[in-house]
Amino acid sequence: MIGNLADATLAVSGNAEWLGAGAYRDAFLINGVVYKVCLENDVPGTQANLDEWEFYPIACDIVPEGCAVPETMLYAVGPCPVIAMAYVEGTPMGECYCTPDEPHSNCLPLHIETALSTAGFFDIGYGNVVYDGTTYWVVDFQS
Repeated sequence: MIGNLADATLAVSGNAEWLGAGAYRDAFLINGVVYKVCLENDVPGTQANLDEWEFYPIACDIVPEGCAVPETMLYAVGPCPVIAMAYVEGTPMGECYCTPDEPHSNCLPLHIETALSTAGFFDIGYGNVVYDGTTYWVVDFQS
């Protein structure tokens, strides 16, 4: 089991290392675990965490070769469930929307992008996949 209720509660309070924000959630890092906290009283953020938790066992089963899903857990903290996910150190990547003259350093290789999309990972925008040098980790799969 990844994370714990005490650290999830700390993340909800905002007293942790802030990693970034998405449309509906903030991400905090505590003791090697990322805690995804919905924005204050945000119904879509709550749903995003519930959707991600519901999809987690499916994601583990359908993730294509060369890719992985970090260990994930859900904690109930106040009105918003909190996702806890193992932190993956690496290069944030995503679908490529670059023009031919732009650098493609953060674009997923086409075969990985295709494999993830075909498997059922539909939101593989920038930052939703992290490459650690050997594996493409899908770190946001709530869609």
